[in-house]
Order: sequence, then C-alpha cells, then structure tokens
Amino acid sequence: MIISSPQSELKIELLAQALLKEIRGTGTGHCARIDFLELDDARPLCQRLRESKSAERGALFHILTTEREHAPDDPLFITPDRAIELRNRKSGRFCLFIPAGSVDAAVSSLANAFAPIDGRQLYETALRELQHRLQERSPEAAAQVQTVFSHLRRWPGLSHERRLDFVVAVYAQVLDGTANQIGLELWRVGLICDARPNFTDFLERNRRLTTLLARPKKFDATLVERVQELKVESTTATRLLRFLKSKALSDVQSWSRALVEEDLTLDRWEFIHLCAAGDPWMNPGEKGGSLLLTESL
Repeated sequence: MIISSPQSELKIELLAQALLKEIRGTGTGHCARIDFLELDDARPLCQRLRESKSAERGALFHILTTEREHAPDDPLFITPDRAIELRNRKSGRFCLFIPAGSVDAAVSSLANAFAPIDGRQLYETALRELQHRLQERSPEAAAQVQTVFSHLRRWPGLSHERRLDFVVAVYAQVLDGTANQIGLELWRVGLICDARPNFTDFLERNRRLTTLLARPKKFDATLVERVQELKVESTTATRLLRFLKSKALSDVQSWSRALVEEDLTLDRWEFIHLCAAGDPWMNPGEKGGSLLLTESL
C-alpha cells in the first residue's frame, strides 16, 4: 500500500521503529501478535516492515483476516489457518497484526499461539519519541501540545492513536513554518478548530463549548437547544445552525475539521457577553446584570 502523505510516512516510521524495538533480540521461531492497531495503520506498517532489512533476514509480517476477499489478491493478509501454518514452521520471526475490532472465534484461538504486543503501547512509544523531536525543534510548539493534553485528561474518545496523529500534524506544521496554525489541528483531538496562534489561551472554553454541542446534559437536546447553550450572537448562531444541520454532532472530528473550509473556526464565533458583577454569563434581568453586548471570543 502506498503511504499517502509525509505525515503518514512519519507516523508509520515511528511505529515501525517502536515495533522493531519490541522484537529486537528475539530468536528464530519467535511469533508475536500485535493487537489494538487500527487497520489504517496496520496495513502501511506491515508493508513498510516487509520491505525492511528485518524482512530480508527472514522475518515475516502479515495481517490477519477472516474475510476471504483479502486473501487471494493481497499478500499482506492471511487467514487464521495460514497463520497457524506459518507459526508451526518456526523458520523465522513472525509478526501477525490483528487489527482493532477483530472479533472472531478463529482470532481468539490464536491468543495462546503468539506472544502479545499491545499496539496502544506502540502508539505511546511513537508519541514519546515524536514529542522529544518536537521539543528539540520547537519548544514553543511542544509546550502547546503539552497544554492541550493537560486540558484533555479523561477526554472522551481521545485514543492513543489520535494523540499521535495530533502531534504528527503539529510537527508537520513546525517543519512547514506554519506553527501559527497549530490550532487548526484541534479536530484531531476532538476540539473545535481555532485559527488563533494563542489558541491555548481558550482551551477551557473550547472544551466547554465542544461538550455543549457534542455531549449535552440533556441527551436528546435538539440542535437549536445546543446552539442556544453556546450563548453566541445571532449571526454566529445562524451560521452554526446551517452548518451543523446535517452533521452527527457526536462526531466532533468530522464537523470540527469541516469548520476550517467554512471559515467558521472558533476564533470567528461572536459571543453574547453580559457585563455583570461576578457572572459574565448572567441572564438579562438577573440582579447585578447590565448592558448586553457582543464580543469576539
């Protein structure tokens, strides 16, 4: 499989290094299974490793499939029966990728036949290496990444893979000389894209607004109700309602990414601001409230 972009190349390079480190020192006949890698990563990674020096020394790399259509045409994929056959030969090291989400009795039967390697740990190893490189290249960008992760502890859906994807994208921005656009990559971690260079100053509000749209307390809240809770002024509300009308609001990555093309990133939202004693979000008529204004976030 052709790796499609420099960002993908970097990600696969890091994962390959992490996996080769895991199997380094193992002997002939060692068989390992790599769990919890997404197929979109397992496939180019397997291809990269098959073309590496490790493959030249007799190591085998394959992806397990229970779908018959893969096996005849794509040498990367093998069936459980073929995996057991290769394992029993013990002619070299054998790494078998079992993509995340694979649920099958035949897959379960392989559990004791292969030493497990946790793909999530490979993502973590790759992430640490890239954060180290980023720190050396741009301490400022590295600090922004750390700030994002600090604000997103226990953030729903923030997988090991997505964190790595975010740092890969940040690193690419730094290499391209566009580090002032890092906030446009926030969709990768499930936040609203923000075009401001100082986007980290608004992360807490970004979290809150994202939650109001994607995970409201009222689970069956309508789109109108969710947008009302944002306390945006009417022009912004109209644009958001039109844009989000056909979107799955729980899929933040999808709609947040699309905000960039719509020129509707968080920095473009106008918010209702209430000059009130002690409560900037006080409703009109409440004690202490004053003039209703609009301001850019």
